[in-house]
Amino acid sequence: FAGGGDALELVLDSQGTFDGALNVLDADGNSVGYSDMSGEGQPEYFVGILPAGSYTVRVAGFDGSTGSYALTLHRARTMPIALGEVVEDTGRIDRGNYYTFDGTGGQVYSITTSSSEIQATVFAPGGGVQIFTTTFVAPFDGNYLVLLEPLSPEDLTVTVTQPELTELVFGEILFGVVEASAQESAHVFAAEEGDAYTVTLDWVGESPPSSLYVVAPDGVLEIFASAFDRVAEVEAGLSCSDVLGRGLPYADAVLYVYRDSGEIDAVACEGVYPANEIAAYLDLGQTHRLTVDGTVPFDGAYVIVVGSFDPGSYELTLEH
Repeated sequence: FAGGGDALELVLDSQGTFDGALNVLDADGNSVGYSDMSGEGQPEYFVGILPAGSYTVRVAGFDGSTGSYALTLHRARTMPIALGEVVEDTGRIDRGNYYTFDGTGGQVYSITTSSSEIQATVFAPGGGVQIFTTTFVAPFDGNYLVLLEPLSPEDLTVTVTQPELTELVFGEILFGVVEASAQESAHVFAAEEGDAYTVTLDWVGESPPSSLYVVAPDGVLEIFASAFDRVAEVEAGLSCSDVLGRGLPYADAVLYVYRDSGEIDAVACEGVYPANEIAAYLDLGQTHRLTVDGTVPFDGAYVIVVGSFDPGSYELTLEH
């Protein structure tokens, strides 16, 4: 098929027990989009704005799965959003709602909707980079595509802003809040190349936080942590997809699970998110505390994002 600046949606509908994977290749054979997030009989999606050119779709079965499928390509209905503008729309539960905005590389953006029960996915210019968080650093300049997937056909509002981030200083404690409508809160810290850092999140709330991660000034995800309390499933067999899930970005990463017994499991996860190596620290005994540590690759301002499906407050510390 041909790309040329339009927002396109490619849908792979797997039939029966077929577990399909979708891969979009450019004219040189490079992958510009990959989807293998669903299970047997579930659809896979590629959505993005592709540069002009010829593209090939490759369908494969996960782990040797075989079967029939239907492939559909169509232009997505998009609505442009200016920064700070509040757009009113009606949620479409069959295909989702699509919006576009102009972003600048290295800048932080936040997407706010009228409902917390809406999954948001951001597609960077070209469609090859998918961002599964509502507060993020734009990896480069261009037109960004936002996909909102509501659970019901209710009226909704959506806003794209550049939030003012509270600075986190080495050696100090910062007190923050995740609002019910946002599900995320972001902060920033300044560091120099080679600085080693440790970020600790102590959550105050009935349910644990969903994630803690650090993003570099160029938009690359540096390090990621997630709370995980499904002990029985972990003991039965660790799966990167089970832990990280569809809604969390990951790449060729090493996932570290810390057990109550003190043993550590390390599992290699092969992903498609074009980021640096990510280490996910999962403490099965203290899901209300998340810790990440890393080394700064270059000078600049780094963004820390705290995520939670439920509202709550937290303490955040940054140490060398």
